[in-house]
Amino acid sequence: MIVERRQGRPGEARQGLAAIVNCGFPETAHCRPAGEIVRIFAAQAGFRFLGCLATGMGGAIGNRPLAKAGGLVRHQARALKQAAAWLAEGKEVPAETVALMGKPMMPRWFYNWVADRGWMRSARKFKTGKALRDKPYDRERSI
Repeated sequence: MIVERRQGRPGEARQGLAAIVNCGFPETAHCRPAGEIVRIFAAQAGFRFLGCLATGMGGAIGNRPLAKAGGLVRHQARALKQAAAWLAEGKEVPAETVALMGKPMMPRWFYNWVADRGWMRSARKFKTGKALRDKPYDRERSI
């Protein structure tokens, strides 16, 4: 709907669009499809794409404001401040700032260990612990 309303506008795109993406997987690379979707949307709708700030390990933040997450999000908080300065001037977020946003909050092994404990706790709570190791689509077992 936005794309259709904006198509055919005369002149160069003046409005900019930037995205912030996070995912629960530890690797920031899982955010790339969402960033590409926003980039393509910007091109189709006539916005100047100003960048995508992406970070993994979103589960470590949960629903907390960044200010309450403390040093855990030090790289992300710094990247957001840097990006805000660039965006306020209507400029694209530089690659260094994008890379800073994507820096891991903690070692991946530790994030996975904590996440696994969370899965186990939820499984106990809902009495589904035995089902955690099920493989209903395992080809070898279904033959």
